[in-house]
Amino acid sequence: MSKFLILITCVISSDSAKVLPTYKGKLLGVKASVVLDRNSRVAKLELSGIPICGKISGKASFSPSGEVELDSKLTHELKRRFVFVTAAGENQNEDTVWVEAELPLNLGKHKIILRRCKK
Repeated sequence: MSKFLILITCVISSDSAKVLPTYKGKLLGVKASVVLDRNSRVAKLELSGIPICGKISGKASFSPSGEVELDSKLTHELKRRFVFVTAAGENQNEDTVWVEAELPLNLGKHKIILRRCKK
C-alpha cells in the first residue's frame, strides 16, 4: 500500500473516531446529559430522575432562525410531563451548555447549566 493511501486511511480513521464533548448537570432532582456534535449542530440528550418518572432521551438541534427544535419523541415525552424547552445555547468561554425550560406546577422558568465532562 502506498504511503498516500496509508495517510488518507489514518486521517479518515482518526476523524471518525473523534470523541464528542459530553456535558452533564442536575436541577431539581433531574440529571441531564448532552453529547454535542458541533459539525452537525445536533445534541443527543438524556434526562433521568424521579421528577420525570424515569429516563427520557432524544435529539435537539437549532432551526435556521436559531430556535431549539426537539425530535418528535422528545417533544412528546416532555409535553406529557408539561415541560417546554424555551431556549438553549453554549458558552464556549466557560465550556458549558445551558437549557431553559418552562416547568409544571407553577415552578416557572428555570435554566440548567451543564458542564463539560473531563476526559
